[in-house]
Amino acid sequence: MKKGEEPADSDWEELDNMSKINLNGKKCSVNIVPDVENGTAADSDSGMKGVYMTISSSLTLSGIPKDAGKYLVFVSIEDMQGCTAVSNTIPFHVYTGEETLADELVKENLKQYENGKYAWDIMEPWAIKNFGSNVEGEEESVRVPADLEVWFGSKSSSQWLCRGWYLRCDSNRNR
Repeated sequence: MKKGEEPADSDWEELDNMSKINLNGKKCSVNIVPDVENGTAADSDSGMKGVYMTISSSLTLSGIPKDAGKYLVFVSIEDMQGCTAVSNTIPFHVYTGEETLADELVKENLKQYENGKYAWDIMEPWAIKNFGSNVEGEEESVRVPADLEVWFGSKSSSQWLCRGWYLRCDSNRNR
């Protein structure tokens, strides 16, 4: 690409074990930053650490969550020719542990399908220990919204895994 040009779809290559891009693993890093635009304080610490596996382009987060809030996770990479790139960001949420199911299971947190039905597609490794109530006159009682068609959950409570980063290398790089 020439300077000032926008990348075409063909400029992007999926990083995986079939990729022609050879990454320098020592110069690849996982970044976890507070999502200040969504209200998380800039000095917040997720308590999590990330490992990026260059051979599979997978990312694993582990650790003990610390400061509740929303965070953005992304990978900075460098290939063997010195070309650098930064991945797209993926949101990551650290909860306080005091949330209630009644407060979280609301339409604002659901994804609506074209058929009008909803999905709770949080896909986050967390547990809600407090039910709360969304049923008038009852305590610790949660009624699932009638239009909730599917409820997805995490497959792991201790690690977070992401695959399929898409990165583009700009040929006008500094060497």
